[in-house]
Amino acid sequence: GALQQTEFKELHFNSMMHLCRIYLETKEVLNTRKTYATGLSKFFKWTQGITHPNQVNLIHVNGYKNYLLNTENKARTTVQKRITIIRDFLKFCMEQNLIQRNVAREVSMGKVKPKKQSPSLTPEEAKAMIDSPNTNTPNGLSERLMMVFMFNLGLRVSEFTQIRLRNIQLNADVICLRVRAKGDMGEDTLIPLSSHVLGEFHAYLECVTRLTGFELGQDDWLCQTKWYHTKEPNKYDEEPSYDWVNVERQL
Repeated sequence: GALQQTEFKELHFNSMMHLCRIYLETKEVLNTRKTYATGLSKFFKWTQGITHPNQVNLIHVNGYKNYLLNTENKARTTVQKRITIIRDFLKFCMEQNLIQRNVAREVSMGKVKPKKQSPSLTPEEAKAMIDSPNTNTPNGLSERLMMVFMFNLGLRVSEFTQIRLRNIQLNADVICLRVRAKGDMGEDTLIPLSSHVLGEFHAYLECVTRLTGFELGQDDWLCQTKWYHTKEPNKYDEEPSYDWVNVERQL
């Protein structure tokens, strides 16, 4: 539930940094937390001297917007994201009864030009990319599977690296991938896996076991980031031997 006003009085005396840290703890996704932390840090560094959110006024936010546009020459889309971060922080402060008005909601960004359409790959070019990694190495296997998932399921790199084996599950007689929602309020998405993607997935697991001697468990990350040789390569060895290291991410 919401923290009581009495609990936040102490934060006023500690620092705005302390309040920002509590706010950032409400962001479950690591990348979101980092982005919002950077955005707030830059804003309060620019304003200087603010010790409580009730000191933030419309002049501050409008001035910061103009500074980013005219002095830093930031793109309007970038500025809009920065203002959105401030708006969300002040919304949090309103929910905690620290302020009565969210001044960032009154800042107009005008029309933002739509982004240019990104160039796309032909099916032949996509297949060539998928086939390009060296699948005789663990890293090559991971790179191939990442591209299979991205091209076939429309995943971002950040979404692929957050997949554990337990996220691939049976749902209503269909094998699906559970993708963590972007942001902190949305629901996870279930994406059905085609026979082609499932084939690539099972081939990946079999090859990882063959190359490393380890079987990935349900709590392990699908994408491993560190592999170590168990011994020095020998010219008489048909294949190098690997130790697999499961790298836990700090969420």
